[in-house]
Amino acid sequence: MIELEDRLRRHVRAVGSSLPVSGGGAEQARIRGRQHRRRRRIGTAATLAALVAVGALGAAQLLDPASTVDVAVGTPAGPAGGSSLSWQRVDPVSVLSYTDTLISTETGTLFAVSTTPGELAPGDIGGQALYRSDDGLDWVEVSPSAEMSVLDLTSLDGRLYAVGTAAATAPIDPDGGVGDAVVAWSADGGTTWEQAVLPLDLRELRAATGVAGMAVWSGSVATTPFGVLVSVSVQGHADAESLVPPGTDLSNGWGTTAVGIDVYAEASEKCGAMEGGALAPPIVAPAPTSSADAATPATAVACAGDAPEVAASFTWAELGVSAEVAEVLGGSTRVFLAPDGVRFSPVDLPVDGGRSVAALELFATEDGAVAVASTYGLSSDGSDGRADVFRSTDGRTWSTAPIPGLAWVVDVGTLAGRLAVTGHDLDDSPVLALSVDGSTWTVQRLDEIAGVPSSHEAWITSGDIGPLGFAAGLDVRPATDDQAPVGAVLLHTGDGVTWSVTPAAELVGEPVSSITNVVVGSDAVHATALMPGEAQGTDAQKTVERTILVGTPS
Repeated sequence: MIELEDRLRRHVRAVGSSLPVSGGGAEQARIRGRQHRRRRRIGTAATLAALVAVGALGAAQLLDPASTVDVAVGTPAGPAGGSSLSWQRVDPVSVLSYTDTLISTETGTLFAVSTTPGELAPGDIGGQALYRSDDGLDWVEVSPSAEMSVLDLTSLDGRLYAVGTAAATAPIDPDGGVGDAVVAWSADGGTTWEQAVLPLDLRELRAATGVAGMAVWSGSVATTPFGVLVSVSVQGHADAESLVPPGTDLSNGWGTTAVGIDVYAEASEKCGAMEGGALAPPIVAPAPTSSADAATPATAVACAGDAPEVAASFTWAELGVSAEVAEVLGGSTRVFLAPDGVRFSPVDLPVDGGRSVAALELFATEDGAVAVASTYGLSSDGSDGRADVFRSTDGRTWSTAPIPGLAWVVDVGTLAGRLAVTGHDLDDSPVLALSVDGSTWTVQRLDEIAGVPSSHEAWITSGDIGPLGFAAGLDVRPATDDQAPVGAVLLHTGDGVTWSVTPAAELVGEPVSSITNVVVGSDAVHATALMPGEAQGTDAQKTVERTILVGTPS
Protein backbone atom coordinates (compact mmCIF):
# COMPACT_ATOMS: atom_id res chain seq x y z
CA MET A 1 0.00 0.00 0.00
CA ILE A 2 1.47 3.26 -1.07
CA GLU A 3 0.16 6.73 -0.24
CA LEU A 4 0.75 9.51 -2.78
CA GLU A 5 4.35 10.60 -2.23
CA ASP A 6 4.72 12.65 0.95
CA ARG A 7 5.69 16.10 -0.22
CA LEU A 8 8.48 16.68 2.23
CA ARG A 9 9.44 13.06 2.55
CA ARG A 10 11.55 13.37 -0.60
CA HIS A 11 13.92 15.92 0.87
CA VAL A 12 13.57 16.39 4.59
CA ARG A 13 13.24 12.86 5.91
CA ALA A 14 16.64 12.98 7.57
CA VAL A 15 18.14 9.63 8.49
CA GLY A 16 17.63 8.48 12.06
CA SER A 17 15.46 6.67 14.53
CA SER A 18 13.61 9.75 15.71
CA LEU A 19 12.26 10.77 12.33
CA PRO A 20 8.57 10.88 11.43
CA VAL A 21 6.86 9.09 8.62
CA SER A 22 5.70 12.25 7.01
CA GLY A 23 6.90 15.80 6.58
CA GLY A 24 4.94 18.92 7.42
CA GLY A 25 3.03 19.70 10.57
CA ALA A 26 -0.42 20.23 9.08
CA GLU A 27 -2.61 17.29 8.17
CA GLN A 28 -3.08 18.51 4.65
CA ALA A 29 0.65 18.98 4.21
CA ARG A 30 0.94 15.28 4.90
CA ILE A 31 -1.85 13.86 2.80
CA ARG A 32 -1.25 16.06 -0.23
CA GLY A 33 2.49 15.75 -0.26
CA ARG A 34 3.09 12.75 -2.37
CA GLN A 35 2.37 14.67 -5.52
CA HIS A 36 4.17 14.98 -8.80
CA ARG A 37 6.02 18.23 -9.64
CA ARG A 38 3.57 21.13 -10.05
CA ARG A 39 0.91 19.42 -7.94
CA ARG A 40 2.93 20.02 -4.78
CA ARG A 41 1.28 22.97 -3.10
CA ILE A 42 0.49 23.07 0.62
CA GLY A 43 -2.37 25.09 2.08
CA THR A 44 -4.90 24.27 4.76
CA ALA A 45 -7.41 26.61 3.14
CA ALA A 46 -7.43 24.40 0.08
CA THR A 47 -9.14 21.46 1.77
CA LEU A 48 -12.35 22.75 3.32
CA ALA A 49 -15.36 21.40 1.43
CA ALA A 50 -16.72 18.36 -0.31
CA LEU A 51 -16.67 17.97 -4.06
CA VAL A 52 -20.44 18.01 -4.37
CA ALA A 53 -20.60 21.29 -2.45
CA VAL A 54 -18.18 23.21 -4.66
CA GLY A 55 -20.29 25.87 -6.31
CA ALA A 56 -17.68 26.43 -9.02
CA LEU A 57 -18.62 23.08 -10.52
CA GLY A 58 -22.08 24.35 -11.39
CA ALA A 59 -23.60 22.44 -14.27
CA ALA A 60 -20.33 20.56 -14.71
CA GLN A 61 -20.67 18.99 -11.27
CA LEU A 62 -19.01 15.59 -11.33
CA LEU A 63 -21.78 13.47 -9.94
CA ASP A 64 -25.31 13.63 -8.69
CA PRO A 65 -24.67 13.60 -4.93
CA ALA A 66 -27.48 11.14 -4.43
CA SER A 67 -25.92 8.16 -6.14
CA THR A 68 -22.83 6.18 -6.95
CA VAL A 69 -22.06 5.95 -10.66
CA ASP A 70 -20.76 2.79 -12.35
CA VAL A 71 -18.61 3.38 -15.42
CA ALA A 72 -17.38 0.77 -17.93
CA VAL A 73 -14.01 1.43 -19.57
CA GLY A 74 -12.07 -0.72 -22.04
CA THR A 75 -12.15 -4.46 -22.60
CA PRO A 76 -11.44 -7.06 -19.89
CA ALA A 77 -8.23 -9.05 -20.34
CA GLY A 78 -8.60 -11.30 -17.33
CA PRO A 79 -11.16 -12.62 -14.84
CA ALA A 80 -13.67 -9.84 -14.31
CA GLY A 81 -14.04 -8.60 -10.75
CA GLY A 82 -16.55 -5.79 -11.27
CA SER A 83 -16.75 -2.71 -9.10
CA SER A 84 -19.74 -3.34 -6.87
CA LEU A 85 -19.01 -2.31 -3.28
CA SER A 86 -21.47 -1.35 -0.58
CA TRP A 87 -20.05 1.53 1.47
CA GLN A 88 -20.82 2.50 5.03
CA ARG A 89 -19.47 5.05 7.47
CA VAL A 90 -18.02 3.73 10.73
CA ASP A 91 -16.91 5.92 13.63
CA PRO A 92 -14.46 3.78 15.62
CA VAL A 93 -13.00 4.54 19.04
CA SER A 94 -9.47 5.13 17.74
CA VAL A 95 -8.91 6.41 14.21
CA LEU A 96 -5.49 6.05 12.61
CA SER A 97 -3.85 9.35 11.73
CA TYR A 98 -2.15 9.94 8.39
CA THR A 99 0.12 7.12 7.23
CA ASP A 100 2.09 6.41 4.09
CA THR A 101 2.95 2.87 5.20
CA LEU A 102 -0.09 0.60 5.58
CA ILE A 103 -0.25 -3.12 4.78
CA SER A 104 -2.67 -6.02 5.09
CA THR A 105 -1.12 -9.36 6.03
CA GLU A 106 -2.14 -12.81 4.79
CA THR A 107 -4.35 -13.22 7.87
CA GLY A 108 -6.08 -9.88 7.36
CA THR A 109 -4.30 -8.11 10.21
CA LEU A 110 -3.34 -4.55 9.31
CA PHE A 111 -0.11 -2.81 10.26
CA ALA A 112 0.63 0.87 9.79
CA VAL A 113 3.33 3.38 10.59
CA SER A 114 2.04 6.77 11.66
CA THR A 115 2.75 9.56 14.10
CA THR A 116 2.99 8.98 17.84
CA PRO A 117 -0.21 9.43 19.87
CA GLY A 118 -1.11 12.78 21.36
CA GLU A 119 -1.65 16.32 20.17
CA LEU A 120 1.15 18.10 18.33
CA ALA A 121 2.22 21.68 18.88
CA PRO A 122 2.02 23.98 15.83
CA GLY A 123 4.86 23.15 13.46
CA ASP A 124 5.67 19.85 15.20
CA ILE A 125 5.65 16.80 12.93
CA GLY A 126 5.86 14.32 15.79
CA GLY A 127 7.60 11.00 16.14
CA GLN A 128 6.88 7.63 14.59
CA ALA A 129 4.89 4.68 15.93
CA LEU A 130 3.80 1.22 14.72
CA TYR A 131 0.09 0.34 14.92
CA ARG A 132 -1.92 -2.87 14.50
CA SER A 133 -5.60 -3.45 13.73
CA ASP A 134 -7.65 -6.60 13.33
CA ASP A 135 -10.57 -4.89 11.60
CA GLY A 136 -9.18 -1.72 10.02
CA LEU A 137 -11.31 0.37 12.36
CA ASP A 138 -9.72 0.41 15.80
CA TRP A 139 -5.95 0.59 16.15
CA VAL A 140 -3.54 -0.17 19.00
CA GLU A 141 0.05 0.98 19.24
CA VAL A 142 2.76 -1.68 19.11
CA SER A 143 5.89 -0.96 21.16
CA PRO A 144 8.83 -2.21 19.10
CA SER A 145 12.03 -3.27 20.85
CA ALA A 146 14.22 -1.65 18.17
CA GLU A 147 14.26 2.04 17.25
CA MET A 148 14.16 2.73 13.54
CA SER A 149 12.53 5.05 11.05
CA VAL A 150 10.39 2.79 8.86
CA LEU A 151 10.05 3.57 5.15
CA ASP A 152 8.09 0.49 4.07
CA LEU A 153 6.57 -2.72 5.44
CA THR A 154 5.61 -6.10 4.04
CA SER A 155 4.76 -9.52 5.43
CA LEU A 156 5.17 -13.20 4.57
CA ASP A 157 4.24 -16.33 6.51
CA GLY A 158 3.50 -14.42 9.70
CA ARG A 159 6.72 -12.39 9.63
CA LEU A 160 6.92 -8.62 9.23
CA TYR A 161 9.71 -7.04 7.21
CA ALA A 162 10.66 -3.37 7.30
CA VAL A 163 13.20 -1.19 5.51
CA GLY A 164 14.34 2.09 6.98
CA THR A 165 17.09 3.82 8.89
CA ALA A 166 18.48 3.43 12.41
CA ALA A 167 21.48 4.10 14.61
CA ALA A 168 22.63 0.52 14.13
CA THR A 169 26.42 0.93 14.09
CA ALA A 170 26.90 4.27 15.88
CA PRO A 171 24.90 7.13 17.40
CA ILE A 172 23.48 9.70 15.01
CA ASP A 173 24.94 13.18 15.19
CA PRO A 174 21.96 15.45 15.99
CA ASP A 175 23.59 18.22 13.96
CA GLY A 176 22.77 16.94 10.48
CA GLY A 177 24.14 13.44 10.96
CA VAL A 178 22.86 10.29 9.29
CA GLY A 179 22.30 6.74 10.44
CA ASP A 180 22.42 3.36 8.77
CA ALA A 181 20.16 1.89 6.11
CA VAL A 182 18.70 -1.26 7.63
CA VAL A 183 16.29 -4.12 7.04
CA ALA A 184 14.45 -5.50 10.06
CA TRP A 185 12.12 -8.43 10.63
CA SER A 186 9.75 -9.48 13.39
CA ALA A 187 8.04 -12.81 14.06
CA ASP A 188 5.82 -11.55 16.90
CA GLY A 189 3.75 -8.83 15.30
CA GLY A 190 6.30 -6.07 15.58
CA THR A 191 7.17 -6.29 19.27
CA THR A 192 10.73 -7.60 18.89
CA TRP A 193 12.94 -7.09 15.86
CA GLU A 194 16.18 -8.31 14.38
CA GLN A 195 18.19 -6.07 12.05
CA ALA A 196 20.64 -6.32 9.18
CA VAL A 197 22.64 -3.30 8.01
CA LEU A 198 22.57 -2.77 4.25
CA PRO A 199 25.92 -2.36 2.46
CA LEU A 200 25.37 1.36 1.89
CA ASP A 201 27.63 3.65 3.93
CA LEU A 202 25.47 6.72 4.38
CA ARG A 203 27.82 8.19 6.97
CA GLU A 204 30.77 8.14 4.58
CA LEU A 205 28.71 9.66 1.78
CA ARG A 206 27.44 12.39 4.11
CA ALA A 207 31.03 13.30 5.07
CA ALA A 208 32.21 13.52 1.44
CA THR A 209 33.41 16.80 -0.02
CA GLY A 210 30.62 18.79 -1.65
CA VAL A 211 27.78 17.18 0.34
CA ALA A 212 25.84 19.67 2.46
CA GLY A 213 23.22 17.22 3.64
CA MET A 214 21.55 13.91 2.92
CA ALA A 215 18.12 12.34 3.27
CA VAL A 216 16.73 8.85 2.80
CA TRP A 217 13.24 9.72 1.60
CA SER A 218 11.85 6.49 0.22
CA GLY A 219 12.21 2.74 0.49
CA SER A 220 10.48 -0.45 -0.57
CA VAL A 221 10.64 -4.08 0.55
CA ALA A 222 9.23 -7.25 -1.03
CA THR A 223 9.46 -10.92 -0.09
CA THR A 224 10.03 -12.76 -3.37
CA PRO A 225 10.53 -16.42 -4.38
CA PHE A 226 14.28 -15.77 -4.53
CA GLY A 227 14.66 -13.83 -1.27
CA VAL A 228 14.04 -10.46 0.37
CA LEU A 229 14.39 -7.55 -2.05
CA VAL A 230 14.71 -3.97 -0.80
CA SER A 231 15.33 -0.53 -2.26
CA VAL A 232 16.53 2.68 -0.63
CA SER A 233 16.26 6.10 -2.31
CA VAL A 234 18.86 8.63 -1.21
CA GLN A 235 19.02 12.33 -2.04
CA GLY A 236 22.20 14.24 -1.25
CA HIS A 237 22.20 18.02 -1.15
CA ALA A 238 25.13 19.66 -2.88
CA ASP A 239 27.24 22.36 -1.26
CA ALA A 240 27.22 24.47 -4.41
CA GLU A 241 28.98 27.42 -2.82
CA SER A 242 32.07 25.31 -2.16
CA LEU A 243 31.93 23.39 -5.44
CA VAL A 244 31.46 25.94 -8.23
CA PRO A 245 34.43 28.01 -9.47
CA PRO A 246 35.19 31.20 -7.51
CA GLY A 247 33.26 34.19 -8.79
CA THR A 248 30.29 32.13 -10.02
CA ASP A 249 27.10 34.11 -9.42
CA LEU A 250 24.61 31.95 -7.49
CA SER A 251 22.31 34.83 -6.56
CA ASN A 252 19.66 33.70 -9.04
CA GLY A 253 19.58 30.15 -7.77
CA TRP A 254 20.89 26.82 -8.97
CA GLY A 255 19.77 23.22 -9.46
CA THR A 256 21.23 19.74 -9.67
CA THR A 257 20.80 17.29 -12.54
CA ALA A 258 21.97 13.74 -13.01
CA VAL A 259 25.29 15.03 -14.40
CA GLY A 260 26.06 18.18 -12.42
CA ILE A 261 24.93 21.65 -11.34
CA ASP A 262 23.02 24.23 -13.40
CA VAL A 263 23.40 27.89 -12.44
CA TYR A 264 20.45 30.07 -13.36
CA ALA A 265 20.37 33.37 -15.19
CA GLU A 266 17.28 34.74 -13.45
CA ALA A 267 15.32 33.99 -10.33
CA SER A 268 12.23 31.80 -10.55
CA GLU A 269 9.06 31.95 -8.55
CA LYS A 270 9.34 30.49 -5.08
CA CYS A 271 6.65 27.98 -4.22
CA GLY A 272 7.38 27.23 -0.58
CA ALA A 273 9.95 25.10 1.15
CA MET A 274 11.27 22.02 -0.54
CA GLU A 275 9.35 22.29 -3.78
CA GLY A 276 11.91 20.20 -5.66
CA GLY A 277 11.00 16.59 -6.26
CA ALA A 278 12.32 13.20 -7.17
CA LEU A 279 11.54 13.71 -10.84
CA ALA A 280 13.11 17.15 -10.69
CA PRO A 281 16.17 17.42 -8.42
CA PRO A 282 16.20 20.39 -6.06
CA ILE A 283 16.22 23.91 -7.50
CA VAL A 284 17.76 26.20 -4.90
CA ALA A 285 16.30 29.70 -4.78
CA PRO A 286 18.37 32.85 -4.29
CA ALA A 287 19.69 33.75 -0.86
CA PRO A 288 18.01 36.66 0.98
CA THR A 289 19.05 40.05 -0.36
CA SER A 290 17.63 42.22 2.42
CA SER A 291 16.70 42.04 6.08
CA ALA A 292 13.06 41.73 5.03
CA ASP A 293 13.93 38.47 3.33
CA ALA A 294 15.94 37.12 6.22
CA ALA A 295 13.18 34.79 7.32
CA THR A 296 13.32 33.00 3.98
CA PRO A 297 15.87 30.15 4.11
CA ALA A 298 18.64 30.45 1.56
CA THR A 299 17.95 26.83 0.66
CA ALA A 300 14.28 27.35 -0.16
CA VAL A 301 13.48 25.62 -3.39
CA ALA A 302 11.75 27.03 -6.43
CA CYS A 303 8.98 25.40 -8.42
CA ALA A 304 10.37 22.54 -10.46
CA GLY A 305 7.95 23.37 -13.26
CA ASP A 306 9.15 26.98 -13.46
CA ALA A 307 12.91 26.49 -13.88
CA PRO A 308 14.56 29.62 -15.32
CA GLU A 309 17.15 29.92 -18.04
CA VAL A 310 20.46 28.19 -17.37
CA ALA A 311 23.44 30.56 -17.38
CA ALA A 312 26.16 27.95 -16.77
CA SER A 313 26.48 24.21 -16.26
CA PHE A 314 29.20 22.27 -14.47
CA THR A 315 29.58 18.50 -14.57
CA TRP A 316 30.33 16.60 -11.39
CA ALA A 317 33.72 15.66 -12.82
CA GLU A 318 34.53 19.33 -13.44
CA LEU A 319 33.60 20.08 -9.86
CA GLY A 320 35.85 17.33 -8.52
CA VAL A 321 33.01 15.15 -7.26
CA SER A 322 33.55 11.39 -7.36
CA ALA A 323 31.18 9.19 -9.36
CA GLU A 324 29.75 7.57 -6.22
CA VAL A 325 29.04 10.91 -4.54
CA ALA A 326 27.70 12.37 -7.80
CA GLU A 327 25.18 9.57 -8.06
CA VAL A 328 23.81 10.46 -4.63
CA LEU A 329 23.77 14.21 -5.30
CA GLY A 330 21.77 13.58 -8.47
CA GLY A 331 19.32 11.37 -6.57
CA SER A 332 20.01 7.65 -6.30
CA THR A 333 18.02 4.50 -5.61
CA ARG A 334 19.95 1.40 -4.52
CA VAL A 335 18.57 -2.15 -4.63
CA PHE A 336 19.70 -5.06 -2.46
CA LEU A 337 18.86 -8.78 -2.34
CA ALA A 338 19.22 -11.35 0.45
CA PRO A 339 18.42 -14.92 -0.68
CA ASP A 340 18.50 -15.98 2.99
CA GLY A 341 16.71 -12.85 4.19
CA VAL A 342 19.70 -11.76 6.26
CA ARG A 343 22.81 -11.16 4.15
CA PHE A 344 22.19 -8.43 1.56
CA SER A 345 24.25 -7.61 -1.52
CA PRO A 346 23.75 -4.92 -4.20
CA VAL A 347 21.62 -5.52 -7.29
CA ASP A 348 22.21 -3.62 -10.54
CA LEU A 349 19.13 -2.56 -12.50
CA PRO A 350 19.63 -1.97 -16.26
CA VAL A 351 18.77 1.75 -16.15
CA ASP A 352 19.21 3.62 -19.43
CA GLY A 353 22.42 5.64 -19.59
CA GLY A 354 22.05 9.21 -18.41
CA ARG A 355 18.92 8.48 -16.36
CA SER A 356 18.56 8.30 -12.59
CA VAL A 357 16.06 6.27 -10.57
CA ALA A 358 14.17 8.71 -8.39
CA ALA A 359 11.87 6.24 -6.64
CA LEU A 360 11.19 2.54 -6.84
CA GLU A 361 8.25 0.35 -5.87
CA LEU A 362 8.88 -3.38 -5.48
CA PHE A 363 6.25 -6.07 -5.96
CA ALA A 364 6.53 -9.85 -5.63
CA THR A 365 4.92 -12.07 -8.25
CA GLU A 366 4.38 -15.83 -8.24
CA ASP A 367 7.52 -16.44 -10.27
CA GLY A 368 9.70 -13.44 -9.42
CA ALA A 369 9.56 -9.72 -8.84
CA VAL A 370 8.61 -6.46 -10.52
CA ALA A 371 10.26 -3.12 -9.84
CA VAL A 372 8.59 0.01 -11.18
CA ALA A 373 10.76 3.11 -11.12
CA SER A 374 10.20 6.82 -11.56
CA THR A 375 13.21 7.97 -13.56
CA TYR A 376 14.48 11.25 -14.95
CA GLY A 377 17.27 12.34 -17.27
CA LEU A 378 19.20 15.56 -17.70
CA SER A 379 16.45 18.13 -17.32
CA SER A 380 16.28 20.11 -14.08
CA ASP A 381 12.52 20.61 -14.35
CA GLY A 382 11.52 16.95 -14.58
CA SER A 383 10.10 17.31 -18.10
CA ASP A 384 11.78 14.07 -19.20
CA GLY A 385 10.43 12.04 -16.29
CA ARG A 386 9.00 8.63 -17.05
CA ALA A 387 8.19 5.30 -15.41
CA ASP A 388 10.20 2.17 -16.23
CA VAL A 389 9.27 -1.39 -15.29
CA PHE A 390 11.91 -4.02 -14.45
CA ARG A 391 11.12 -7.75 -14.23
CA SER A 392 13.19 -10.64 -12.86
CA THR A 393 12.84 -14.30 -12.00
CA ASP A 394 16.08 -14.54 -9.99
CA GLY A 395 16.66 -11.07 -8.52
CA ARG A 396 19.93 -10.62 -10.39
CA THR A 397 18.98 -10.53 -14.07
CA TRP A 398 16.41 -7.93 -15.06
CA SER A 399 14.57 -6.99 -18.24
CA THR A 400 13.28 -3.44 -18.64
CA ALA A 401 10.74 -1.44 -20.63
CA PRO A 402 9.19 2.04 -20.26
CA ILE A 403 5.54 2.56 -19.40
CA PRO A 404 4.25 5.12 -21.93
CA GLY A 405 2.05 7.78 -20.39
CA LEU A 406 3.25 7.36 -16.82
CA ALA A 407 5.84 9.53 -15.07
CA TRP A 408 5.46 9.23 -11.29
CA VAL A 409 4.62 5.89 -9.64
CA VAL A 410 2.23 5.57 -6.70
CA ASP A 411 1.54 1.83 -6.41
CA VAL A 412 2.07 -1.44 -8.24
CA GLY A 413 0.25 -4.78 -8.07
CA THR A 414 -1.88 -7.17 -10.09
CA LEU A 415 -5.44 -6.51 -11.20
CA ALA A 416 -7.56 -9.22 -12.84
CA GLY A 417 -4.47 -11.10 -13.99
CA ARG A 418 -2.68 -8.03 -15.32
CA LEU A 419 0.23 -6.02 -13.98
CA ALA A 420 -1.17 -2.73 -12.69
CA VAL A 421 0.66 0.51 -11.97
CA THR A 422 -0.97 3.72 -10.80
CA GLY A 423 0.45 7.22 -10.55
CA HIS A 424 0.55 10.49 -12.49
CA ASP A 425 1.59 11.41 -16.00
CA LEU A 426 3.76 14.37 -17.03
CA ASP A 427 0.66 16.59 -17.10
CA ASP A 428 0.02 15.62 -13.46
CA SER A 429 -3.15 13.70 -14.37
CA PRO A 430 -3.90 10.58 -12.29
CA VAL A 431 -3.65 7.37 -14.31
CA LEU A 432 -3.82 3.58 -14.10
CA ALA A 433 -1.65 1.52 -16.46
CA LEU A 434 -2.42 -2.15 -17.17
CA SER A 435 -0.33 -4.78 -18.99
CA VAL A 436 -0.54 -8.50 -19.64
CA ASP A 437 3.10 -8.94 -20.67
CA GLY A 438 4.89 -5.98 -19.05
CA SER A 439 5.69 -4.50 -22.47
CA THR A 440 2.37 -3.35 -23.96
CA TRP A 441 0.37 -1.02 -21.75
CA THR A 442 -3.12 0.43 -21.65
CA VAL A 443 -3.27 3.71 -19.73
CA GLN A 444 -6.54 5.04 -18.30
CA ARG A 445 -7.03 8.59 -17.03
CA LEU A 446 -8.69 8.41 -13.62
CA ASP A 447 -9.91 12.00 -13.78
CA GLU A 448 -11.75 11.18 -17.02
CA ILE A 449 -13.27 8.05 -15.48
CA ALA A 450 -14.46 10.19 -12.56
CA GLY A 451 -15.94 12.75 -14.95
CA VAL A 452 -13.75 15.61 -13.78
CA PRO A 453 -14.41 18.60 -16.09
CA SER A 454 -11.50 20.13 -18.00
CA SER A 455 -11.74 23.25 -15.84
CA HIS A 456 -10.71 21.21 -12.78
CA GLU A 457 -7.67 19.24 -11.72
CA ALA A 458 -7.51 15.97 -9.79
CA TRP A 459 -4.78 14.01 -8.05
CA ILE A 460 -4.48 10.78 -6.10
CA THR A 461 -4.23 11.32 -2.36
CA SER A 462 -4.22 7.63 -1.51
CA GLY A 463 -4.43 4.46 -3.56
CA ASP A 464 -3.97 0.74 -3.14
CA ILE A 465 -4.03 -2.37 -5.35
CA GLY A 466 -5.08 -5.50 -3.47
CA PRO A 467 -7.21 -8.66 -3.53
CA LEU A 468 -10.47 -6.75 -4.11
CA GLY A 469 -9.00 -4.65 -6.92
CA PHE A 470 -7.87 -1.04 -7.03
CA ALA A 471 -9.26 1.80 -4.94
CA ALA A 472 -8.17 5.42 -4.72
CA GLY A 473 -9.17 8.74 -3.29
CA LEU A 474 -9.06 11.71 -5.67
CA ASP A 475 -8.99 15.32 -4.59
CA VAL A 476 -10.56 17.73 -7.12
CA ARG A 477 -10.59 21.50 -7.39
CA PRO A 478 -10.72 24.29 -10.02
CA ALA A 479 -7.43 24.28 -11.92
CA THR A 480 -7.08 28.06 -11.90
CA ASP A 481 -7.61 28.65 -8.18
CA ASP A 482 -5.16 27.21 -5.65
CA GLN A 483 -7.29 28.46 -2.76
CA ALA A 484 -10.58 27.01 -3.95
CA PRO A 485 -12.26 24.40 -1.78
CA VAL A 486 -11.20 20.84 -2.45
CA GLY A 487 -13.60 17.92 -2.68
CA ALA A 488 -12.94 14.19 -2.54
CA VAL A 489 -14.22 11.28 -4.61
CA LEU A 490 -13.70 7.53 -4.19
CA LEU A 491 -12.93 5.28 -7.17
CA HIS A 492 -12.94 1.49 -7.20
CA THR A 493 -12.57 -1.24 -9.80
CA GLY A 494 -12.17 -4.96 -9.47
CA ASP A 495 -10.96 -5.54 -13.02
CA GLY A 496 -9.90 -2.22 -14.56
CA VAL A 497 -13.02 -2.24 -16.74
CA THR A 498 -16.03 -1.49 -14.55
CA TRP A 499 -15.61 1.36 -12.11
CA SER A 500 -17.63 2.87 -9.30
CA VAL A 501 -17.28 6.61 -8.67
CA THR A 502 -18.67 7.99 -5.41
CA PRO A 503 -18.46 11.47 -3.89
CA ALA A 504 -17.06 11.01 -0.39
CA ALA A 505 -19.51 13.55 1.06
CA GLU A 506 -22.37 11.28 -0.01
CA LEU A 507 -20.97 8.48 2.15
CA VAL A 508 -20.02 10.63 5.13
CA GLY A 509 -23.07 12.87 5.17
CA GLU A 510 -21.03 16.07 5.51
CA PRO A 511 -18.22 17.89 3.67
CA VAL A 512 -15.06 15.84 3.14
CA SER A 513 -11.74 17.56 2.48
CA SER A 514 -9.69 14.49 1.51
CA ILE A 515 -9.37 10.70 1.49
CA THR A 516 -6.34 9.01 3.07
CA ASN A 517 -5.21 5.57 4.23
CA VAL A 518 -6.87 3.53 1.48
CA VAL A 519 -6.16 -0.18 1.87
CA VAL A 520 -7.66 -2.97 -0.26
CA GLY A 521 -7.97 -6.28 1.58
CA SER A 522 -9.48 -9.63 0.76
CA ASP A 523 -12.90 -8.92 2.27
CA ALA A 524 -13.17 -5.12 2.48
CA VAL A 525 -11.76 -1.79 1.35
CA HIS A 526 -11.00 0.75 4.07
CA ALA A 527 -10.45 4.48 3.62
CA THR A 528 -10.19 7.40 6.03
CA ALA A 529 -12.28 10.48 5.27
CA LEU A 530 -11.07 13.83 6.61
CA MET A 531 -13.66 16.44 7.52
CA PRO A 532 -12.65 20.05 8.21
CA GLY A 533 -13.24 21.26 11.73
CA GLU A 534 -13.33 24.67 13.33
CA ALA A 535 -10.43 27.10 13.56
CA GLN A 536 -8.51 26.68 16.80
CA GLY A 537 -6.26 29.06 18.76
CA THR A 538 -4.47 32.21 17.74
CA ASP A 539 -3.08 30.58 14.61
CA ALA A 540 -6.64 29.84 13.40
CA GLN A 541 -5.54 26.36 12.40
CA LYS A 542 -8.22 23.95 11.26
CA THR A 543 -8.81 20.84 13.31
CA VAL A 544 -9.34 17.65 11.32
CA GLU A 545 -12.01 15.11 12.13
CA ARG A 546 -11.78 11.58 10.76
CA THR A 547 -14.13 8.75 10.04
CA ILE A 548 -13.71 5.38 8.35
CA LEU A 549 -15.40 4.34 5.10
CA VAL A 550 -15.74 0.58 4.66
CA GLY A 551 -16.59 -0.97 1.29
CA THR A 552 -17.63 -4.61 1.11
CA PRO A 553 -18.62 -6.70 -1.94
CA SER A 554 -22.36 -6.46 -2.53
